[in-house]
Amino acid sequence: MSRSTEPPVVLITGANRGLGRALAQSFATAGATVLAACRDPASATFAP
Repeated sequence: MSRSTEPPVVLITGANRGLGRALAQSFATAGATVLAACRDPASATFAP
C-alpha cells in the first residue's frame, strides 16, 4: 500500500456552526483542503 504525500481533501457538512465548524477549522489547521457545506449561505463565512 502506498501513502500519498498530498494533503487530504475533506468534505464537512453542517460546517457553519457547532461540531461541523470545529471539525472544518481543525482539519484546515492541520493542512487539509476543506470543502465546507451548510444549509444557510447567509450565515456562512469564508476563511482563507
